[in-house]
Order: sequence, then C-alpha cells, then structure tokens
Amino acid sequence: MTRTMINLEVMSKRGVLDDDDRKLLDKERNGWNGERLVGEVLQKVLDGRWFTSNILLEHDQNYIQLDHVIITRQRVIILEVKNHRHDYEVRSGKWYFQNGREVSNPLNQLERAKSILAHWLQRRKIYLQVHGYIVWTGDSHIFGLQPDDAIIKMTKLARIANELQVSDELFPQLHEVFLTDQLKTNPFYHHRAAGQLKNGFNCPSCYCLSLNGRKQQMKCIDCRTTFSISEVIYTNMIYYCSVHNVHEFSIRCLAEFFGDYFTVRTLQLYIRSYIEAQRLIKINRTTYRLPETIDTMIKEHLLSNN
Repeated sequence: MTRTMINLEVMSKRGVLDDDDRKLLDKERNGWNGERLVGEVLQKVLDGRWFTSNILLEHDQNYIQLDHVIITRQRVIILEVKNHRHDYEVRSGKWYFQNGREVSNPLNQLERAKSILAHWLQRRKIYLQVHGYIVWTGDSHIFGLQPDDAIIKMTKLARIANELQVSDELFPQLHEVFLTDQLKTNPFYHHRAAGQLKNGFNCPSCYCLSLNGRKQQMKCIDCRTTFSISEVIYTNMIYYCSVHNVHEFSIRCLAEFFGDYFTVRTLQLYIRSYIEAQRLIKINRTTYRLPETIDTMIKEHLLSNN
C-alpha cells in the first residue's frame, strides 16, 4: 500500500476527492490487491521468510520501487505485480489494448528494475544474479506472449517459490542491507492539496469516520474493529502529517483535524505519553514533530496495521 493510496483513502472519507482522485484511488486499490495476493502466497510457501516487500532504491539518480524481492542462495528475484482489468495484445514486442491503443511494455520496466538492482548490489559488493518475473494476478488475458516472456500467473509463482533454494544465512544480512539503505523519502510522491477536510478520526483499518468510544477504546461502526484511543490518536496524527505533507505540527492544527471529540488538554496528555515513549519529538510548548520521515512512519506504523 502506497502513501498516495493511504492519503486518498483518508481524504475520500473526509469528502475532498475529485473525479481524477477517485480514478487514481481505484487504480491504487487494484494494484494493492494484487500485491497483497502475491504477499499471501509468499508468506505461505516461504513460511514468512526469505522475502521482503515494498522496497524503494536509488542508484545514480535512477529510482525503482520493488513490490516483492525473494533472496535465495544464488540470486535475488524481483516480483513486479500487475493486477490489470484490461486484455492486452502483444505484437512485435509492443503492447496494445484491444482497441489498438499502444501502452507501455511491462517487460521493459522489469528489465530496467533488474539492471538498477544489480548495480545497486554491486556497489555494496554483493554479487548475486538478479532475476525477475511479472506476476499477473488479474483475470485479464495477454494475447501474443512468447514462451520465454517472464510473465507468470499465481499458480506458477507458488511452484517456483516451492523449488527455491533459500538461505538462512544470507537472507538476514541482505534483508538488513535493503532496510538500511532504502530511501526514507519517496521521490514519486507528489503533494496533493487537501482542500477543506471534514474533521474526525479515520478508522485505522477501513478509514471511515465512524469511531465511537471515549474511555480506553474506540470501535468502528463500519468494520467493527476495536482500537485503543491512544493508537487511534497516534495513527490519525500520522494521517494529518501525510495528507498535509508536513513533518511538524501544532496541537491547535491537530485539534482542528480531529474536531471537538477530545479537548486540547486531553490531547496533550496523549502527546506527552508519545514523547515519553520516543514516538514523538517536542519542539516547543505547542509544536511537535515525527521521529522519522513521513514515508518511514507510513511504512513502519500504518502498514503494520493493514
């Protein structure tokens, strides 16, 4: 799930999406569903190990975002997920919609990602072969594919993953390299003007503004999930920063984003607990900032809850 998708989900429930935003949200949801399906297969077949997901890398000002990466004894395998609804036809290496309009060739995207990743690893003195597949998760069809085209369906992905020779020794080392050296800020993210937002608390699970409860817990009326109030406030604090593209915020602006559900004094009590737990940094009496970049907070905190 990308930061763009999370922002659009939050904003859609706060009533500020135009037609272009709605189309983009539909595209983001479709892509995320495909990545999630592939992740579930890898979790099952590889026992939740030997692969990492959603990695953003840079090499000589060339950027790649990798959906999934499997690490074996001899090679690294990139999995680029495509969950398209349209049928395609391939003619002489070019891809077309059924109406004849030419579209970009995903195999070229895969080759570019393999090349950049290979150079990225070599710069860190890691010499492994880099292979890759496009995993086609949707029900659409591709007419005219060649037998050696690196496009596979989910059933073949499971067979390939079962046959891999994974390494308990290599994976932790390379996984740590990915986590340490990946980009902390996404250059593909473009700030989207938030407009006039409805106030309230977005559910950390379904994003709806339908949370009830005031003591220690809040329950979403829509998805029926229960959360601690502390986690709801902290999650929506990250939503605020991400949607407005800010790293610092005042408690007054946060209170306006939340509405009158809690008093400023109550918010201050929770903020104090986040500071004590090193989940938030105090700048002055009324201003605070996140301990990491917005993209890192999204990945480490929000995605762990989805």
